[in-house]
Amino acid sequence: MSIFATPDVYGSDGFAVRVRLIIRSDSAPGMRGPGIRSIIVLDAASIPLTNSSGELLADFQVPGCPGFLIVDLGPVSRARLPIRVGGTECDSAQTIPEIPLLTTDRGAGGVALPCSALVCVDEPVCIAAQATLQLERNRVIAACTEVRRRRDRRNYYAVAAAIATALALACFGLAAAVAAIPGAQWATIGLGLLGAALLGAAIGFTIRAAMEEAALSSAGATLQQAQNGFGDAQIAVGNACCPGCVTVDLTLPECS
Repeated sequence: MSIFATPDVYGSDGFAVRVRLIIRSDSAPGMRGPGIRSIIVLDAASIPLTNSSGELLADFQVPGCPGFLIVDLGPVSRARLPIRVGGTECDSAQTIPEIPLLTTDRGAGGVALPCSALVCVDEPVCIAAQATLQLERNRVIAACTEVRRRRDRRNYYAVAAAIATALALACFGLAAAVAAIPGAQWATIGLGLLGAALLGAAIGFTIRAAMEEAALSSAGATLQQAQNGFGDAQIAVGNACCPGCVTVDLTLPECS
């Protein structure tokens, strides 16, 4: 047989919550116990709280041994959370106040404080999750910048290779045309050499374009990894934070 308490938060701001406790005496789950003789409600420092009427809830006597009791605590400051509830049943069985209720640390066990403005003040897991998300966002932006840089360089060398090839072919064609003119052998040789130089440059540009294409592929893979990491961080923020507590941008940065 034990005394169980269920907190009901019906209002909050950044400093306090308004709490109503539903306290019951159960001999087993779903089965009424002997009733409640007295209750004690303690804050985080084991100091008794008061109800909304100002009565101190330290060995607070309950007349009539009811099976359940509703206690309105009124505003409870964040500094006094979590609270714990215990008491004595009508068969003299005692319940020690040890289960934390309305804890602001969602990983600490007990009953966590429901999502409210109060939770946003200091939620370590949420703060850490948002910091990780921001880091992943920065990774995506950096990876996207590298993809764009590699793409621009590949396009530059590809265009340069195409222009150099076209000019080389033009020089070879012009050299062939000039070769038929008597006394123009030096011009033919010059055009041939210029065409060969341009062809060599075109080959060099093509090689550089291929190298940039390989680098672009690697940068694309890094970007995909960063985007996947951002997606995982999004999920972590959703699991760790109340909706109203999220201050970072949850949208995936665009990369085109």
